[in-house]
Amino acid sequence: MTAPRKRRRPSLLAAREGGAAIEFAMIMPIAVAMLVLMFDLGTGGYMKSRVLSAAQAGTTYVEAHGWDRRGIVLAVRAATNLPSVNIQATLSCGCVAGTAINDQLCGTPCPSGAAAGTYAAVTASSVYTPLIPYPGLARSMTLSASSIVRVN
Repeated sequence: MTAPRKRRRPSLLAAREGGAAIEFAMIMPIAVAMLVLMFDLGTGGYMKSRVLSAAQAGTTYVEAHGWDRRGIVLAVRAATNLPSVNIQATLSCGCVAGTAINDQLCGTPCPSGAAAGTYAAVTASSVYTPLIPYPGLARSMTLSASSIVRVN
């Protein structure tokens, strides 16, 4: 008669069960961090587009109704759902030089010979604070956009 064989238990290092659970546990924090980062910075991008739309709404108002600072402010506020938007609306005379408008006295001729035009500029800005402080990014950022339209 032979003696019964003693069964050896496999060592923990040789075990093959639970590998997927360990991989999942290692990858999940990285995946969650990436999702939070995408959501947070995506919110910042959305806010920037809302600020830009608000500034453009102000100049659209000027095109349709003429210069009216109160009306411009109301149009900008109506165009965005952001809680706090700072609005600046200015009216000035100037001459177009490439992509810039150089200040010029109203009614005086520009270097090109054309009369100086009257321009309305609307600037909208809002502060964005990320949910989490990220290395390399400021704790809060001012998102700003401007739009300019010729009045006459």
